[in-house]
Amino acid sequence: MSNPHKQICLDFAGDEYTEAQNTMIAGGEGIDDAAAAAMPIQAWNVTNRAQRTVWDRQVREEEEREATRQREAEEEREREAEVRAQQEQAVANKEQKRNRSKYIEILRCRPPTIPVEIALKYATLRLQKGQYVELWYFMNAGLGHARRSKTLANKDSMVLVTNKEGGINWIPVVNTKEAKLALLDRKLPWEDFTIAVRRMLMAMDAAAWPKQRTSML
Repeated sequence: MSNPHKQICLDFAGDEYTEAQNTMIAGGEGIDDAAAAAMPIQAWNVTNRAQRTVWDRQVREEEEREATRQREAEEEREREAEVRAQQEQAVANKEQKRNRSKYIEILRCRPPTIPVEIALKYATLRLQKGQYVELWYFMNAGLGHARRSKTLANKDSMVLVTNKEGGINWIPVVNTKEAKLALLDRKLPWEDFTIAVRRMLMAMDAAAWPKQRTSML
């Protein structure tokens, strides 16, 4: 059906409708030429209004169906996008687990204002285990010994040690070697003692010692 809102009423006064008008005049009482000409127009208007009502209802229903189709299509696109995002996130999580060092967050901070001093591996390992370490390892002499040991030590040298469970492990010899030059704490000069304590506290913090332990120094 064409759009009834765009339809134009026919010219029922034309010659092609004369015979129909004469028939109405002859067959009905009180129907003159004016009434015979007006009746077809009235009938057309009634029909056109009915067609417009049907047309408008169909247009609304079609618009509602189209809106429903678009909403369902948009919801489907959102679901698909969410599924893709979840899949991509799962892949990214696996990648981060496999290559943790690649995704370590880089903190924005000021450059260090003091030189980084690294003690002998023997000392840092003992601190990590919560064991006693002489302050000498954090004096200038001890740190200098650590630098020379890192330069001269054979990285491939290994030694057998017994672990806590009674088993045997191979570890680098530099990790177990105690410095023969290490001085006892009671023999340290006072000026070296104060410097060594500060450095040792930093090493204890790095080894995650409890604050109640480090505060004692």
